[in-house]
Amino acid sequence: MFLEGHLKEIYSIDYSPNGYHAATGSGDNTCKVWDLHHRKCIYTIPSHQNLVSSIKFQPNDGHFLLTGPMTTQPRCGPTRAGPP
Repeated sequence: MFLEGHLKEIYSIDYSPNGYHAATGSGDNTCKVWDLHHRKCIYTIPSHQNLVSSIKFQPNDGHFLLTGPMTTQPRCGPTRAGPP
């Protein structure tokens, strides 16, 4: 799969429980949520000060995403990737 959008390497990826979305964490300090059917970024989380080294969708419905940068505390927020 090829998705354009990050400016640096991708360090982490997770797939939503329904399989319609993926989230990626990158060395460009962002997390992106992707629509896999249309192969495009639908939401960018730009708030980290360091590379995003871990990422995880909420297991039951995927409406929240936990992102973890390399050196600071993780953050949890909505994915804005509701049902397709």
